Amino acid sequence: EYKPNKQGRHEVQMAYEGAGVEGSPFSCVVDEAAGGFITAFGTGLVGGMCGQTEQFTVVSKSSKDLDVKIDGAAKVDVKRNNRGEHAEFSYMPMAPGTYNIHITYK
Repeated sequence: EYKPNKQGRHEVQMAYEGAGVEGSPFSCVVDEAAGGFITAFGTGLVGGMCGQTEQFTVVSKSSKDLDVKIDGAAKVDVKRNNRGEHAEFSYMPMAPGTYNIHITYK
């Protein structure tokens, strides 16, 4: 469990049964909204490969209040899985280039 207490860029070191988790440390950005914090993390925020599913997670007070849009080199469909205080997102870029992920808390 990770509960940030300030805004800004954070790096989260993860381990499972004493061994480092592949890809760790993970970089995330924490922002404040209505007295709470919004955190986004996952490899899908920092890079990816064409034709492969990329994923990221957004943590907030209510995942129903999140809106995510991705624009870039090609149109992508964003899949979402609400899990209470967090939502898991995935997408598959089909063309090389820069993709911008816009996360809005309503």
